[in-house]
Amino acid sequence: MHATLLSILGLALLGALRAQDSVPVQTDFQQDKLTGRWYSIGLASNSNWFKEKKHLMKMCTTVISATADGNLEVTSTYPKGDQCEKRNSLYTKTEQPGRFSYASPR
Repeated sequence: MHATLLSILGLALLGALRAQDSVPVQTDFQQDKLTGRWYSIGLASNSNWFKEKKHLMKMCTTVISATADGNLEVTSTYPKGDQCEKRNSLYTKTEQPGRFSYASPR
């Protein structure tokens, strides 16, 4: 029983890892075409937290900047109450051009 459960868990994890690599990178990716100011027009998630809070959420603006070492610094500004809140994220370049990784601090 334990061996079967471990096998199923192992296959599920392997599938999750492979799914991450299945998203193709845009051919001839040009980082300078991605940088600049972007405006959110929608959000989507199937998480329970999101479903409960989505009526409180507002759209944000996002500025994407390239760092000196080729990473992407992403700053999102969104309304919260009667103020604006900023959230900064760093997307680290990988060996494959056009592919970046992000690790949530939470």
